[in-house]
Amino acid sequence: MGSKLTSKQVQTIKDLYIQGKTYAEIKEALNLQLSNTTIVKYTRGLEREHPRQLSEEQIEVVRRMYKKGRTYEQIREITSASTRTILKYTKDLKRNGKRKYTYNPPVFKRNCDHCGKYYESHRRRYCSEECYYEVNKENAIKRSQALRQ
Repeated sequence: MGSKLTSKQVQTIKDLYIQGKTYAEIKEALNLQLSNTTIVKYTRGLEREHPRQLSEEQIEVVRRMYKKGRTYEQIREITSASTRTILKYTKDLKRNGKRKYTYNPPVFKRNCDHCGKYYESHRRRYCSEECYYEVNKENAIKRSQALRQ
C-alpha cells in the first residue's frame, strides 16, 4: 500500500494540474509512483489551462474562410488545424458562400438475399420491400417458435 501524501505534495499536484501539465508530467515532477486516480482525486473540480492550438490570427483566418463558404477540408489544408478545432471556432457562424457537397455513397450491384433478383442499391440487401417483409416475417415466426420452446 502506498504512503499518504503530504499537504505540500498535494498542493504541488494541484498547481501542476492547473498549469495544464499531464498526469505523466505531474508524476515525474513529484518523483512518486502515483496512479491517475490519485491525481484525479486531488484535482477534481479544479479549472485547468489549456494551451490554444491556433493563434488569434489563425482563428480569424479560419472564421473568415468559413464565412466565405470554404469546406472544412480546405480550411484544414491551409491552417493545418483539425476538423474539431475548426468546428470549435466556427460553431456560432453562418456561412455566406455556397457549400459543395461532394459525397456520393457507393452503389452496390448485387443479388437479392431472398429471391436472387439482380438490383442496384446504396445499402439494401433485398430488391424490394416485399422481399424484406417476407424474410422478416419468416424470421419473426422462427423467433416466436424458439421462444415458445
